[in-house]
Amino acid sequence: MAITHSTVVVTPDDSTSEVGTDDWNADHVITGGTDKQVLFNDAGAIGEDAGLTYNKTTDALTIGGNATILGEASNVLALRNGTNVQTLRIYSTESSSLTNYERLSILSVAGSYFSIGTEAGGTGSKRQLILGGGGVSVSITIGGTAGNWNIASATGHLFTGSDNAIDIGTAGSLRPRDLFLARSFGIEATVTAGGTIGAQTINKAAGTVNFGAGATTLVVTNSLVTTSSLVFAVVRTNDATATIKNVVPAAGSFTITSTAAATAETSVGFFVVQPD
Repeated sequence: MAITHSTVVVTPDDSTSEVGTDDWNADHVITGGTDKQVLFNDAGAIGEDAGLTYNKTTDALTIGGNATILGEASNVLALRNGTNVQTLRIYSTESSSLTNYERLSILSVAGSYFSIGTEAGGTGSKRQLILGGGGVSVSITIGGTAGNWNIASATGHLFTGSDNAIDIGTAGSLRPRDLFLARSFGIEATVTAGGTIGAQTINKAAGTVNFGAGATTLVVTNSLVTTSSLVFAVVRTNDATATIKNVVPAAGSFTITSTAAATAETSVGFFVVQPD
C-alpha cells in the first residue's frame, strides 16, 4: 500500500498490542492538502485538488474553484456563488475540446434577466426547446401572476389563466406587426334580442341593436368609445328603405343614423376599433 501526501501516526492502546488486533487503532491521521479540500483516489494514491472543496458547516461543495452546489433548504438544490452570476449547461453532445457541441443553458445576466435556451458550436446544431406537460396544460407565469399564460397539451391552444385580463402588445409601442389567420377570429359581443328596440348600453367592442319601425337614429352607450374611435355598422335585416348613413362617435357613446326610416324592426350590427 502506498500513502502519499500524508502522514499517519498510530498508537496502540496498551503500547504492546500487535498491529491488526482490536486494541490497536489510529488515534491521529494528518492528511495532505489544505482545509476543506476533498480527498480522492488518484491512481492508487491519496489525491486532493484546490478546485474541489467541501464546507461541512454550510454543506457546500465547490467545483472548479467558483461553482458552488449546496442544499439551500429541505429538498432544494442551489447553484450560487455570492454576487457572481451562474450558468447551468446540459449537453446532448460535445467534443473533448468543446469545439463541437449542442446544449441547453440556464443562465442569469447580472441586473438584467434570466434565460433558458439552446446553444450550439462548431458542427453542432441549435435544437428545439420543447415544454411538455405530460398530458396536462403547460402553465407559464409572467409578471408574478400564477399561470397567466397556458398551452393546452392536447391541442396546443394558447389561452390565458383568467378571462379578459391580459393584453398582447401595448398602445403605441411593443406591438406585434401582422396577424395571419387561416380561418376566423372571435370577439365578445352582445346581441340584442328581437323585440327590444331603441337605445342600448353595450360596453363591448361588438354587438347588435334594433331600430324600431319609423326610427332613423339610435344611440348606443359604450364605455369603450371615444371621439377618435372607428365605429362600423351594417344593416342585418332586409329592410326596404333603411341603410346606414353615418355613425358618429362621442365620448362614451355613438349614434347610428339611417338614410330613411325603417319600415319595420331592423337589426344593425356594429364593431368598434380603437386607432393606435
